[in-house]
Amino acid sequence: MSDKKVIDFILKIPITLFSKKIVSNLILEGFKDLNILYIKDNFVYLKMVLLFKGDHDFLETVNNKIAKLKSHWNRFYNYSLDELNLIELIDIRLFDYEEYIGGYIEPFGVGNFVFLPYSKKEIYKDEYVDKDLIYLDPKFLAFGNERHPTTLSVLEIIYSLVSGDLKKDITKFIDLGNIDVVVDYGSGNGILSLVSKYFNPKIILAIEAIFSYTFEIKNNFRINNLVNSVVINAISPKIFSQKKSLKNSILLANIPFSVFKDLQDQLFTIDFGLFILSGIKEEFFDSFKDILKYYNLNLLKEIYNEGWYSFICYK
Repeated sequence: MSDKKVIDFILKIPITLFSKKIVSNLILEGFKDLNILYIKDNFVYLKMVLLFKGDHDFLETVNNKIAKLKSHWNRFYNYSLDELNLIELIDIRLFDYEEYIGGYIEPFGVGNFVFLPYSKKEIYKDEYVDKDLIYLDPKFLAFGNERHPTTLSVLEIIYSLVSGDLKKDITKFIDLGNIDVVVDYGSGNGILSLVSKYFNPKIILAIEAIFSYTFEIKNNFRINNLVNSVVINAISPKIFSQKKSLKNSILLANIPFSVFKDLQDQLFTIDFGLFILSGIKEEFFDSFKDILKYYNLNLLKEIYNEGWYSFICYK
């Protein structure tokens, strides 16, 4: 049995404390796969996991990290200790790493794309002979492994562009047979980059802010033989803003509205031929469309999926 373990638990946080910086601090402290389960009685119930090695007390490991964060939030954000002491760990479970990862990804398909757990490659290798197979290995539980509505919508867009109904509608804006660069900003586990290979671009550039996720992206690129790719650990998209016109290139960005809002000038002043944008909750729909209008992005198509919007735009 492996000495690698996974602690799965829920953190109950007062809604008055819950914010983007709290989530960022949790991620930087090593907590992964953060998902809001529900909000009830003025508390946010945030599910997450922590990976660790060794046979030390797993409950003590989590408690020590949360105590460290509480001290940080009190000292630097001036959150009151009374409120911080309301933060509570519930429903704590311990898994062996292989047990947890083995059940983390179930096979799923979008169009002709089929996504399979790499650990079960041999089991499924003869089951999908006429499909385009993409393998995922969730070593660091980066975003993109789960079937989130925003991820699925972008996968559907890419599939439609590669082989479906949308292909003929796009040719007036971009030559899909001669793509220079696909930029996957906020790449997560690299799933959108992996299907972007079917555009046959000269290069795929995956940009991810969370350092540990870049290892998962690189590994997923390796197991899928994606050789014309570069992975960059960065927050700012300025790394590719030196060339102001990328008319025969595509920007993929499946990121929260708050990130779009913070980085709008860096993302939307570059003249990509096509912008495929996702991650917009219903409540931010109008504000996001105002941003698109401000930067002269024309809306070609919008997709709604379970409370989330995705967009195809051009300049």
